[in-house]
Amino acid sequence: MGNRKNYDGWDLADLLREELVGKRITKITDEKIVLDNGTVLLIEPNEGCGGGWAEMDIDPYNPNIEAAVMNVEYKDTDDILSDSFKIFIYMADNTSITMEGNNGNDNGYYGSGFWVSVTR
Repeated sequence: MGNRKNYDGWDLADLLREELVGKRITKITDEKIVLDNGTVLLIEPNEGCGGGWAEMDIDPYNPNIEAAVMNVEYKDTDDILSDSFKIFIYMADNTSITMEGNNGNDNGYYGSGFWVSVTR
């Protein structure tokens, strides 16, 4: 069953912690995380009125994605103008996946946050 909800960076990190810790990632892209139990998380920047402002870059090339996820940590970059953040997904083999994002709240005219759907 899938759902679709808008999350900002902090809420996205909480969702990822809930969905990923103790699981194994089998595939990860800038838009999708697939777990070994069949769960799929689709992450799309909110495009608002057609000119989306939110963005996300995921660096999946560093870790061995065969390792279990141990923790998810959120760090705000303290840059009020950019509303940027980083989410670290820590793996059992001491590597990490880094998700760098921007909530897109800068000027209030564009969509902000990320649409996430979780399918089981």
